[in-house]
Amino acid sequence: MVQAVHALKSRLKQLYSGYKIAQNPNLIEICKIQDSLRSLNSEFRLSQGIDPHKPIQIHGFPMPLQCEEDIDRLELMVKRNPKIRLQYIEFLRCKKDLTASVSECFGKFFTDEAVYNFKWNAKRSAKTRCRAMQDYQIFTDCMTEAWHDHGITRATLASELQLMLTIINRRRHGSDHIRSN
Repeated sequence: MVQAVHALKSRLKQLYSGYKIAQNPNLIEICKIQDSLRSLNSEFRLSQGIDPHKPIQIHGFPMPLQCEEDIDRLELMVKRNPKIRLQYIEFLRCKKDLTASVSECFGKFFTDEAVYNFKWNAKRSAKTRCRAMQDYQIFTDCMTEAWHDHGITRATLASELQLMLTIINRRRHGSDHIRSN
């Protein structure tokens, strides 16, 4: 299934390149591929026993997490309490569609504000407040475990989280620029 998703997404990328959506002569094929991706998501959820309508919670943690302190608290509880760890992994597993990238669903887990001071592999110093995501189980081991069936490895996760951080920083700097004008 994962290979089919990659093939369909690659074809979509080819079809989108060079055209505005309303003027794209490949619109019918694009719609068919999008339907196929939705079907793959449904098949995957069914095969994994995931009910998208079932509310899933992590005891004591309303999602998405709103601040760094919430991230630190979740990290601590994931390390200390196997039940919280399992709840978190199940939440991740159920909230990310097979066809979605990490950056497409990251907002279900964390707000931009919560991860502003994170980088993938930052070194902490007195000058910066940057924190390294790779040092947190909630960003590494738990996500890899939850999305292993999606074809997510530690290396692909690192790449996707770095892309997601770039997207968040662009949004942040764009909104900072707008506020300063």
